[in-house]
Amino acid sequence: MTWILKSFQKYSRETTEFLSEHGRFWRCGTFADCLKGTERLCFSNSLAMAKRLEGELIYCEGYATAVQDQWPEHHAWCVTMDAEVVDFTWPDYGTAYFGIAFDPVFIRDWSDTDENLGILRPQNLQKLPPVGWKWEAKPSGDCTGAN
Repeated sequence: MTWILKSFQKYSRETTEFLSEHGRFWRCGTFADCLKGTERLCFSNSLAMAKRLEGELIYCEGYATAVQDQWPEHHAWCVTMDAEVVDFTWPDYGTAYFGIAFDPVFIRDWSDTDENLGILRPQNLQKLPPVGWKWEAKPSGDCTGAN
Protein backbone atom coordinates (compact mmCIF):
# COMPACT_ATOMS: atom_id res chain seq x y z
CA MET A 1 0.00 0.00 0.00
CA THR A 2 2.97 2.32 0.50
CA TRP A 3 3.56 2.73 -3.24
CA ILE A 4 0.03 3.90 -3.86
CA LEU A 5 0.00 6.34 -0.95
CA LYS A 6 3.36 7.82 -2.00
CA SER A 7 1.97 8.44 -5.46
CA PHE A 8 -0.88 10.46 -3.89
CA GLN A 9 1.60 13.09 -2.68
CA LYS A 10 0.85 15.16 -5.77
CA TYR A 11 -2.71 15.42 -4.43
CA SER A 12 -3.84 17.17 -1.26
CA ARG A 13 -2.49 16.05 2.11
CA GLU A 14 -6.07 15.96 3.48
CA THR A 15 -7.23 13.59 0.75
CA THR A 16 -4.18 11.35 1.14
CA GLU A 17 -4.64 11.08 4.91
CA PHE A 18 -8.38 10.49 4.58
CA LEU A 19 -7.83 7.72 2.03
CA SER A 20 -5.08 6.05 4.05
CA GLU A 21 -7.42 5.94 7.04
CA HIS A 22 -10.64 4.84 5.30
CA GLY A 23 -9.66 3.33 1.93
CA ARG A 24 -9.06 -0.22 0.81
CA PHE A 25 -8.15 -2.17 -2.32
CA TRP A 26 -11.04 -3.52 -4.44
CA ARG A 27 -11.17 -6.62 -6.68
CA CYS A 28 -11.40 -6.06 -10.43
CA GLY A 29 -14.64 -7.40 -11.90
CA THR A 30 -16.01 -8.20 -15.35
CA PHE A 31 -19.53 -6.73 -15.16
CA ALA A 32 -19.28 -3.56 -17.28
CA ASP A 33 -17.83 -4.97 -20.49
CA CYS A 34 -20.95 -3.91 -22.39
CA LEU A 35 -21.65 -0.46 -20.89
CA LYS A 36 -19.40 2.61 -20.80
CA GLY A 37 -20.06 6.23 -19.94
CA THR A 38 -18.45 9.35 -21.32
CA GLU A 39 -14.65 9.28 -21.41
CA ARG A 40 -12.94 11.47 -18.73
CA LEU A 41 -16.21 11.85 -16.74
CA CYS A 42 -15.65 9.05 -14.25
CA PHE A 43 -17.25 10.85 -11.29
CA SER A 44 -20.52 11.70 -13.02
CA ASN A 45 -20.60 8.32 -14.85
CA SER A 46 -20.21 6.39 -11.60
CA LEU A 47 -22.55 8.61 -9.56
CA ALA A 48 -25.27 8.29 -12.20
CA MET A 49 -25.00 4.48 -12.34
CA ALA A 50 -24.87 4.09 -8.55
CA LYS A 51 -28.02 6.21 -8.22
CA ARG A 52 -29.75 4.46 -11.12
CA LEU A 53 -28.91 0.96 -9.87
CA GLU A 54 -29.11 1.60 -6.14
CA GLY A 55 -29.17 -1.70 -4.31
CA GLU A 56 -26.96 -3.30 -6.98
CA LEU A 57 -24.01 -0.92 -7.26
CA ILE A 58 -22.10 1.19 -4.75
CA TYR A 59 -20.25 4.41 -5.69
CA CYS A 60 -16.50 4.34 -4.97
CA GLU A 61 -13.90 7.01 -5.27
CA GLY A 62 -10.17 7.01 -4.74
CA TYR A 63 -7.19 6.27 -6.91
CA ALA A 64 -6.77 3.70 -9.62
CA THR A 65 -4.09 2.75 -12.09
CA ALA A 66 -5.12 2.42 -15.73
CA VAL A 67 -3.57 -0.36 -17.80
CA GLN A 68 -1.50 2.13 -19.83
CA ASP A 69 -0.36 4.25 -16.86
CA GLN A 70 2.35 3.73 -14.26
CA TRP A 71 0.87 5.95 -11.51
CA PRO A 72 -2.59 6.05 -9.95
CA GLU A 73 -4.97 8.88 -10.72
CA HIS A 74 -8.01 10.27 -8.92
CA HIS A 75 -10.85 8.12 -10.23
CA ALA A 76 -14.39 6.92 -9.53
CA TRP A 77 -15.98 3.54 -10.15
CA CYS A 78 -18.71 1.35 -8.67
CA VAL A 79 -18.56 -1.96 -6.87
CA THR A 80 -21.11 -4.76 -6.82
CA MET A 81 -22.59 -6.03 -3.57
CA ASP A 82 -19.86 -8.69 -3.78
CA ALA A 83 -17.25 -5.88 -3.72
CA GLU A 84 -16.06 -6.29 -7.32
CA VAL A 85 -15.10 -3.22 -9.35
CA VAL A 86 -17.37 -2.04 -12.16
CA ASP A 87 -15.63 0.69 -14.14
CA PHE A 88 -17.98 2.59 -16.42
CA THR A 89 -15.36 4.99 -17.77
CA TRP A 90 -12.09 3.31 -18.70
CA PRO A 91 -12.14 1.11 -21.82
CA ASP A 92 -10.30 -1.62 -19.88
CA TYR A 93 -10.23 -2.29 -16.18
CA GLY A 94 -7.37 -0.75 -14.25
CA THR A 95 -4.63 -2.76 -12.65
CA ALA A 96 -5.38 -1.51 -9.12
CA TYR A 97 -8.26 0.28 -7.39
CA PHE A 98 -7.83 1.82 -3.94
CA GLY A 99 -10.62 3.91 -2.49
CA ILE A 100 -13.71 4.37 -0.40
CA ALA A 101 -17.21 3.00 -1.02
CA PHE A 102 -19.89 5.53 -0.11
CA ASP A 103 -23.18 4.54 1.50
CA PRO A 104 -26.07 4.55 -1.02
CA VAL A 105 -28.23 6.80 1.19
CA PHE A 106 -25.40 9.32 1.42
CA ILE A 107 -24.93 9.19 -2.38
CA ARG A 108 -28.66 9.59 -3.01
CA ASP A 109 -28.60 12.82 -1.04
CA TRP A 110 -25.20 14.02 -2.28
CA SER A 111 -25.39 17.16 -4.33
CA ASP A 112 -22.51 19.18 -5.65
CA THR A 113 -22.47 21.93 -8.21
CA ASP A 114 -20.03 19.93 -10.33
CA GLU A 115 -20.51 16.19 -9.91
CA ASN A 116 -17.49 15.50 -12.10
CA LEU A 117 -15.01 16.81 -9.55
CA GLY A 118 -15.67 14.02 -7.09
CA ILE A 119 -16.31 13.83 -3.36
CA LEU A 120 -12.70 13.42 -2.20
CA ARG A 121 -11.70 17.07 -2.44
CA PRO A 122 -10.52 18.88 0.71
CA GLN A 123 -13.52 21.24 0.74
CA ASN A 124 -15.90 18.25 0.59
CA LEU A 125 -14.12 16.17 3.23
CA GLN A 126 -15.06 18.83 5.77
CA LYS A 127 -18.75 18.40 4.83
CA LEU A 128 -18.89 14.64 5.48
CA PRO A 129 -21.03 13.72 8.48
CA PRO A 130 -19.24 11.87 11.31
CA VAL A 131 -21.07 8.62 10.47
CA GLY A 132 -23.31 7.22 7.77
CA TRP A 133 -21.26 8.03 4.68
CA LYS A 134 -19.16 4.87 4.32
CA TRP A 135 -20.36 1.50 2.97
CA GLU A 136 -18.64 -1.62 4.26
CA ALA A 137 -18.48 -4.80 2.19
CA LYS A 138 -19.34 -7.97 4.05
CA PRO A 139 -16.15 -9.80 5.16
CA SER A 140 -17.27 -13.01 3.45
CA GLY A 141 -17.56 -11.22 0.13
CA ASP A 142 -21.28 -11.74 -0.27
CA CYS A 143 -24.39 -9.83 0.74
CA THR A 144 -25.76 -12.42 3.15
CA GLY A 145 -22.67 -12.80 5.31
CA ALA A 146 -22.97 -16.59 4.89
CA ASN A 147 -19.77 -18.58 4.43
